[in-house]
Amino acid sequence: MESLQKILFSFLKANYDPKQKILLALSGGSDSLALLHLLIDYQKTRHLEFHIAHLDHNWRSNSHREAQILQKRAENLSIPFHCHCLDQLPQRNLEGFFRRKRYDFFGQLHNKYHY
Repeated sequence: MESLQKILFSFLKANYDPKQKILLALSGGSDSLALLHLLIDYQKTRHLEFHIAHLDHNWRSNSHREAQILQKRAENLSIPFHCHCLDQLPQRNLEGFFRRKRYDFFGQLHNKYHY
């Protein structure tokens, strides 16, 4: 079985345009943190510029602290970090609401930085 690193590196080699930046949506969960570290490993062998985006859903009492931890991690890695905090929650359909807010946030960043 191929390693995740090998699969990602092959994909980037075939599809990534080094003249472009990539936007990594970083939730702070194990999947997105693993991808962060794989992208950092890729940077050691080839040019790759990426930024991190985090949407603080403001759903849990400690979400602001988690966003600060991710921001500090990005600063320590010298990776640009973009965070947006939601100030209201809907009464229903949280998943759909959060998805739309994430895509709106990512779209705004794309328009500004051309990922």
